[in-house]
Amino acid sequence: MRVSRVLAYALVILAVAGPVANSNPKSDPNEEKVYVVDDSLKLSGWLMRDTMVTNEPLIVLLHMMGMTHESYQPFVDALEQFVEADSLKRPMPTVLSFDLRGHGKSIHTTNRTLDANSMGDEQFLKMPRDIQQAVRAELNDKSLGVDTNNIIVIGASIGANTAAMLTELFPNVKRVALLSPGKSYKGLEPGRAVEKFKGRILIMSSKGDVYATTSSEYLAGLNKEHCALQWFAGENHGTEIIRENKAAMHDLIEWVMKK
Repeated sequence: MRVSRVLAYALVILAVAGPVANSNPKSDPNEEKVYVVDDSLKLSGWLMRDTMVTNEPLIVLLHMMGMTHESYQPFVDALEQFVEADSLKRPMPTVLSFDLRGHGKSIHTTNRTLDANSMGDEQFLKMPRDIQQAVRAELNDKSLGVDTNNIIVIGASIGANTAAMLTELFPNVKRVALLSPGKSYKGLEPGRAVEKFKGRILIMSSKGDVYATTSSEYLAGLNKEHCALQWFAGENHGTEIIRENKAAMHDLIEWVMKK
């Protein structure tokens, strides 16, 4: 079972008052999607699934600074390989990945073009709300076929901070994996969200990545009951941890697939 690499342009979801709504009652198995969020940003996402109905969790992927959704391709490939070889015959989860605000294709608003390299903190602070609106739009599509109350978010670096802060906006999130989180990245400070979260948190960090190491220890200490902290050798940061370390990739996939 393989997820096709051919992604077609699909529906642009127009902004309306309140949460973004998805006006398309049916979705193709693999889609590139555009969500218009509060300040008219056109947020690009990619929805990947094999079946119409699985009742599996929805996995949301948030990349690190300077990257795009494509940085998670090794993870998606490894997840597919795991599913193909899985003796328990668990289905391939539905995966929704994004280009975060100011990155990749997510740069256009009505009046301006955004660039993460020159954005102020006020723009970065909009990232959790961007993702909340887009994911909520997908959950409004009843044909999606996922367990809408069991969302897993994986974030890397600034995407990790965004993932943690999303939990305050979206109670449907039950698990978050934070790859090289920071106490503060561009004004995004996840400490309060981590401390309050009652779901499962996995934090992965490289021992040689000094800021991520101290940040990971700090965050894990805020919620010892619900956090698991894993260390890896070297200085790899964010998605580099799972790309360069097979054990880290395996552990993350096992954590995702565990019921």
